Amino acid sequence: MTLRPARLALAVLFVTAGCEASSFPDSSVEDSPAPPWPDGVTLGPIQACEAPLPSPVYEEVGERWGLQAAAVSDADHLDGGGLAVVDLDGDGDLDLAYGYAGEPLNVALRQTLDTFEVRVLPVNTAAMTAADLNGDGLPDLLIGGGAPAALMSLGDGGFGQPQALPFIGRDVALTRSFGALDLEGDGDLDLYVPATAPATAEHAQDYLLINDGAGGLVEDRDRLDPTLAQGRAFSGLVLDVEGDGDPDVFVDNDMGAQHGGDVLWRNDGAGGLSDARADCACGVVHSGMGGDVGDVNNDGAPDLYLGATSANRLLVQSGGAYVDVTAASGADPLDSDQDMSWGVIFLDHDNDGLQDLLVAEGDLWAASHGGTLQDAPIHLLAQTEGLQFEDRGPALGLDRMGSWRAVNAADHNDDGVLDLIITEITDRPLVFLSTGCTEAGWIAVDAPFGSRVEVSAGGLIAVDWAHPQSGIGAAGPTRVHLGLGEAQAADELRVTLPWGGGTIVIPGPIPARRVITVEGGP
Repeated sequence: MTLRPARLALAVLFVTAGCEASSFPDSSVEDSPAPPWPDGVTLGPIQACEAPLPSPVYEEVGERWGLQAAAVSDADHLDGGGLAVVDLDGDGDLDLAYGYAGEPLNVALRQTLDTFEVRVLPVNTAAMTAADLNGDGLPDLLIGGGAPAALMSLGDGGFGQPQALPFIGRDVALTRSFGALDLEGDGDLDLYVPATAPATAEHAQDYLLINDGAGGLVEDRDRLDPTLAQGRAFSGLVLDVEGDGDPDVFVDNDMGAQHGGDVLWRNDGAGGLSDARADCACGVVHSGMGGDVGDVNNDGAPDLYLGATSANRLLVQSGGAYVDVTAASGADPLDSDQDMSWGVIFLDHDNDGLQDLLVAEGDLWAASHGGTLQDAPIHLLAQTEGLQFEDRGPALGLDRMGSWRAVNAADHNDDGVLDLIITEITDRPLVFLSTGCTEAGWIAVDAPFGSRVEVSAGGLIAVDWAHPQSGIGAAGPTRVHLGLGEAQAADELRVTLPWGGGTIVIPGPIPARRVITVEGGP
C-alpha cells in the first residue's frame, strides 16, 4: 500500500500552532532526546503550563464564538445536529461545520480563538465526516440526512457543488453517520454508509462505496450479505478487532427486535466482509443509536461503547469476544425507558490515562412522533479506577438541558486539555473550552489515517486509533490525544501503520505536553 504524503499535510500544520517552550514540571527531562529519532518523526515544542490544575475547568463560549441557532419551527428533526471539527482552510486551526434539518450548513472558519468567519452552504445534514476522498491532502465533507452527498474541498474553506452519493436504483434512505476506511489497503478511502429506512420502505440497506482512486465512489453490492445489511443502522464504527492491520466494521442498529441486531463485519484481509457475530459475542439486540471505539481498560484491544434508547452498553474485548461490563462499571447514566443517548464518545478528559465517556442525551423530536420536545441532560462519566465510572458533568458545568445530538472532543486552545462541542437540534452548539492545563501529562500524535498509537509511561500503557469518527453524526481531527497520568515523559511511543505497513518505534524518554507528527508508510 502507498499512503499519499498529501494526506499528512493537515497533521503537520497542527504541530506548531500556539505552543511555547516550557520545562514544566520536571526540569531534569531535557527537550532533546538522547536516542536518534526515526525518519519522518517531528517533535513539536513543549506546551507551557504555568499554573497546572488538578482537573479541567470549562467555560461555555459558543455564543462568544458567534455560533448560530437554527431558524426552525415544527419541522421534522430526525436528521439534525451533524458536526465536523477539522481544519477546513489549511491554516492549522480547527474549524467547525454544523447543520440542522431543513437549514443551510454552517461553516465557521477560525480567525482567532474567539473570532470566526461563518459561511452558509445550501445543504442540510444529520451527519458529517471528514475524509480526503481524492488524495489531495484536503478534508472533504460527507453530508448525511435524507440526501447524502459529498462536498469536495477547495482548500480555502470553500467547497464544490454537492455530489450525490451513488445509491443506485434504491429509495434514498436516511443516513446518520459514515464509516470512512481504507477497506482494501490501496491507499484510497472508502465508505461504509449505515442507513435507516425511509417512510415508504420496511427495511433500509446499508451501502458500501468503493473509491475509484480519483475520489469517485462506486457502490459495491457484492460484499455485504443483504439479509444482514438491511437493519435500521444508526452507526458504522470502524475498528481493527483482531489487531491484524485491516479495518473491520461494527454496525449499531436501532429497533433490533424488529429489524435485526448489531453486526460485526470482519475484513478477510483483502477487503471482503463476513459476518463475525458468532465469534465476537457482540450481536446486541437493542435500539442502538451512537457508538464509539476506544481502549477503556488499557489492554490495547478496541472496546465499544454503544448509546441507545433506555440502556447504554459498554462492551470490553476479551480474547476476541466482547463482555458486557455496563452494570458492574456504572457506565450507563440512563434511568428511564424513555431516555435516549445520541452522541457518545471515549475521551480522557483529565489526562489521567483512563478513558472516560461523554454521553449526550436527546429527544426524538419529530412531527411523526407528536412534535413535542423533551429536554435531556449531558453526562461526563469519569473513570475513577478499575472500570468504575461516576458522572462529573454537573461539577464540570455541563449540566445543560436540551435535545443533544453530536459530540466531539478536541484541543482548540492548545492547552493540552480536550475541549467539548455538543450540538442541539434547534439551538446553537455548546462549546466547553478549557480554561487551564492539567497537572497530569499528555502526548498528542498526528499519524497516518488508520494507525494504531500506543504510548507507555510510568507503567501505564494507553492506546487509541487515528480515525475521524466521533460518535453519531460527527467527525473530528484524526489526532490521537493520550493522557499520561502522573508521568511527565513517555517511555516509548509506537505507531503501527495499517495494512502491514510496519511499526514506527520512538524511544524515550519523550518529554510530555507536546504534539508529535509521524509520517510513514511503505
